[in-house]
Amino acid sequence: MSLPFLSPYLAEGQNFSTGANFAVIGATALDLAYYQRQNITTVPPFNTSLSVQLGWFDQIKPSLCNATTTRGCDDDDYLGKSLFFMGEFGGNDYVFLLAANKSVAQTKTYVPAIVKAIGDGVEVLLVPGRQYVQSD
Repeated sequence: MSLPFLSPYLAEGQNFSTGANFAVIGATALDLAYYQRQNITTVPPFNTSLSVQLGWFDQIKPSLCNATTTRGCDDDDYLGKSLFFMGEFGGNDYVFLLAANKSVAQTKTYVPAIVKAIGDGVEVLLVPGRQYVQSD
């Protein structure tokens, strides 16, 4: 598609004028705090969940928008021509749960929360002003 490779957001001194890569190996859909509230701490995931990555996006968005348009991020044309790729959230949640000695049946009970977290994350990008709030 002739798209440039994007610099990792967590790398210092990077130029994000063409975008940023927020992906982190082991990232989960559910927050670390969610697992801690559920008392699932045997093998804690990294604090790089979907909501954390969306927070990183919110932090960098003003600098990206202001560098490319005079109207900033409110410019529908700018964001309308942007590519957002979200992917592969949820799989690590199941790995984490199984590693915490949850049975497959117990792990299945987390499916609604994981799917909701992913759906809410997508909505944050699609609905202006929508904030990501993860519930129990």
